[in-house]
Parts: sequence; structure tokens; C-alpha cells
Amino acid sequence: MSVRFWPIFLAAAFSPAAALDLGEAYRLAQEADAKYQSVVARTEAEIEGVTVARAKLLPQVGAVGSVGKLWVERKAGGRNFPVSPTDTWNWAVNLRQPLYRPGEWAIYRQARASAEGAQFRLQNEKSLLLERLAKAYLAALNAAAQLQTAQSDVARYQAILHQAEAAFYRGQGTRIEIEEAKARRDAAYAQVLSAQGELEIAERALILLIGKQVSSAELKDLAERHILSRDILARPPTSWVDEAKSANLGLAFLRKQVEVAQYKVQQQLDGHKPTLDIVAGYKQSSSESEITLEQQFKTGSVALQATLPLFSGFGVSAAVRQAKDLLRQAELELEQNTREIEQSVLDAYTKVRFGESQVAALDQALRSAEQAVFGTRKGVLAGTRNTVDVLNAEQQAAATRAKRIDAIYQLLEAIVELLVAVNKPPEEAIAWFTGQNG
Repeated sequence: MSVRFWPIFLAAAFSPAAALDLGEAYRLAQEADAKYQSVVARTEAEIEGVTVARAKLLPQVGAVGSVGKLWVERKAGGRNFPVSPTDTWNWAVNLRQPLYRPGEWAIYRQARASAEGAQFRLQNEKSLLLERLAKAYLAALNAAAQLQTAQSDVARYQAILHQAEAAFYRGQGTRIEIEEAKARRDAAYAQVLSAQGELEIAERALILLIGKQVSSAELKDLAERHILSRDILARPPTSWVDEAKSANLGLAFLRKQVEVAQYKVQQQLDGHKPTLDIVAGYKQSSSESEITLEQQFKTGSVALQATLPLFSGFGVSAAVRQAKDLLRQAELELEQNTREIEQSVLDAYTKVRFGESQVAALDQALRSAEQAVFGTRKGVLAGTRNTVDVLNAEQQAAATRAKRIDAIYQLLEAIVELLVAVNKPPEEAIAWFTGQNG
């Protein structure tokens, strides 16, 4: 592609558009991401489970009725006495109110703890969704910046090529310098093609998350927000670890899972206990049987009904042991995840610390590389340097620019990882990360 087309291409690819900031992208992701929506549905189901469990502790009322015909043939003294078909009907209302159901109460408490844990899990999933979205968003910005840098490199090498050709025609250069400039330009153009592919992949990943067509030109650049690392590093790592242990909703969910397992054990232990209910009923019937032909009855009853389990094939004992094993599993998972959270916080903090140092080092390296380009160009004018020297200096500067861009976005990703590890509420994290918190 000729150099004269690059400004046009850059203007089209990076012209201002309606910016899609991280907050709006997060809102779209909440609506579009199937993984997040599945957690929402599961949470709603577990909340309804509380109502289901509570219902078993409330009065149970039922009604039953029937109508039909009754045929009876009576035999007496060796003679048959046929009876005409008789209308028969009955209906009844029954009520059962549990009074003492320890197992059902354990199930209710278990359902309530499970619903509370589900809400913690949902809040934690919101943070994980933010992490996935922010990384996709930053990857698209990084790819776009790398493409822009690669395109600028092609333009620079093309300009050097023109200078080398002009110098050759004036008798001040060599054919080797021209060929070297062409080689660097072609290599830079190959890098452009690679960067275009990376950008397309990054944009597709972002589109998949938010469920909306978007290009990198519509994203709000966040490169300058890498300065947030200073605020993070102003606090010691132990402070971030303590915050994570107290605020991490993933751990809160696992604590609730331990509580659920404890109620499960209690539920199984209660399988050995008796139950007590109030049972009441009212019934009306007519010609209900052959001995009540042409008779109507109204019957009411109320009673205390006790049930005592005696033997269930050792099933209750086995269920208790199984529940205790599941409780132990939940406790171990909580312990393991607590360690992993601590490790993830420390890892993210370390990435931020070294990322900030790397960006600072590359800032200095870029200044030195650009100064080297400037000095080499002056050397060409003085006759002490040639075009190949300029190409080498430009190549070093180009590589440093690309590394600096990548380091900035890697640092931003580390900041996001730390915010998620300590479970900053997504809206608060976005406001702080994007500088919209005033």
C-alpha cells in the first residue's frame, strides 16, 4: 500500500465516534453474557427454594370429592331383592399442621442459607464478568494501538525509502541503502497485517461479551489510567490481602456452603427424631356403601398424630455420614480458596509493581531511542552516518514503542485483577478505574 494512502486509512480507522465506555460495555455484558445470565437464573431458583421449604412448615389443606352410582343386589331367604341404582357422593376437607418437624426446619434453614450464598455467588460473578469484559476491552485497545504504531512505522520507513532513492539519484547514496529501506518497510507492513488480525480477534471477543457490534474506534482509550498503580502501591500488599479476605464474595459464598452443609448434617440427624402434627378433617357423604344406602353422614375429626421412625435399613445413619463428608469437603474448599485468593491478590500486586517499573523503564528507553534517531539523522547530514544507521535506530525506537504500549495494557489488566480479587463492587471499580469518581 502506498504511503499516501496511510493518512486516509488512519483517519477512517481511528476517527472519533460515539465512545463506548467501560461502564456502558459492562451494562451490555450483563444483558448479553450467557454465563452471567445462567448464574442469575440459578440464584432466582435458589431464592424460590426458600418458599418451597417454608411451605412444608405451613398448614397443608386438601379437598377430595366424588359422585357416582351404586348398584346393590340383596339376597335373603333364598330370594334376590334387586335395588335400583342409587346416587352416591362424598366430599371431604383435610388439614395437616406440622407442630414438630425438626428435619423440615433444618431443610428450611438450609434453603435460606443456600439462597443467601447464591446472592453472594451472583455478586461475585458480577466481578468476574467485569474482569472478563475489562480484559477484552483492554485487549481491543491494545491491538488498535499496536496497529496504529505499526502503520506509523510503515510510513516512517516509506519516507526513509524516498530519502534513500533521492540521495541515490543525487549520487550521495547506495543501492544497498535503498534495498535495506525496502526490506524494513516490507517487514513493517507484515507487522501491520499481523496487528490487523490481532485486532479483529480482539474485537470479536468483545462483541461476544457485549452482544453488540463494536469497533476499536468506538472504545474510550484508557491508556493514561495506568497511573492508578501509584495509588495501589501506596498501600502494602498485606492491606490488600486483608481486604480480600473480608470482602471477597467468592469466599462469602463458600462460607455459606459450609453453613448449608452443616444444616444438611442436622437434617439427616433429625431423621431419627419423631414428628408431631395436628390432623383435622370434615366429611359429608351419601349412600357411600352398601350398608349406608339412602343415608347421609356429616363427620368432623381432629387429632394429634405422632410418627416415630424405628428402622430404615440403616439409611439414616448412612445419610448422616454422607452429610458429614460433604461438610468436610465444603470446609476444605473454603480453606483452599482462601489460600488461592491470598495468592491471587499477591500475584496481582506483584504484577502491578513490576508493571509500573517496566512502563517507567520503557518510557526512558523510548526517550533514549527517539534521541538516538534524532542524533543519527543529524549524523547523516554531517556525513558520519548513513541510511542504514537511521533504519536501525528507527527499528529500535519502533520496537520500544510497541513494548511500551503492551506494558501499559498489561499493567491495566493487573490493576483489574487486583480490584476483582478484593471484590470491589463493579460500579465502584469502574468509576475508579476510568476516573469517573470525581
